[in-house]
Amino acid sequence: MPLTVQAFNGERVDISSTVTAPETHKTLDFSNVNISPTSDIGIWDAATSKFTVQKKGVYNISAGLQMYNVGPSGTGAMIIFGGQTSSVVGSVLTESSSGEYSVNCNGVLSGLLNVGDTIYVTANSGNASWQQGKSFLHIIYTEI
Repeated sequence: MPLTVQAFNGERVDISSTVTAPETHKTLDFSNVNISPTSDIGIWDAATSKFTVQKKGVYNISAGLQMYNVGPSGTGAMIIFGGQTSSVVGSVLTESSSGEYSVNCNGVLSGLLNVGDTIYVTANSGNASWQQGKSFLHIIYTEI
């Protein structure tokens, strides 16, 4: 039976003070690391918010994002990257009772990754500015 390991888990638990400009693809940051990768499977770089694969295998990547303070004409898209593959997750804009707009995105990408491939998540809200809110990145590794 192949070995399966929880390789990484990171999250953001607050709303970022940084406002992302319209039409900007922002790489999401995960300031709280709950599960650090072992160096034989991968390396997490907190400065770039990227996980670099150190061991060939199947990686199951799940991510979620709450975009806050999105303008009323904004949209929401989160992109999960794993090596040469990506998964785009779109979502609808919702308005709270206080008149604030937000977007929630959740998605999964799974596939065979090679040594040197990177895993990361970006987001874009179209023609509106936004702030990264609560979000997560979880990576499961299975040897082949």
